[in-house]
Amino acid sequence: MQVDYIPVLPLESGVLYPGVGMPFVVGRDGSLAAIDAALAREEKDIVVCTQRTPEGDPAPDAGRLVLREIASG
Repeated sequence: MQVDYIPVLPLESGVLYPGVGMPFVVGRDGSLAAIDAALAREEKDIVVCTQRTPEGDPAPDAGRLVLREIASG
């Protein structure tokens, strides 16, 4: 079985709604790496979510990320 990973881009503030274009500034190393990884993929998919605690970078070993579908386009 092939496991496929999708890069995750946490937003410090704001909410991105399906089908709505929204400019935002990306500057953290991890966020830039997620965008680079998405652009390197054939599908160009990326998961964008709101970061629950916007202060500072989340620790890379903070534990397992649990995703639930809230909305889809």
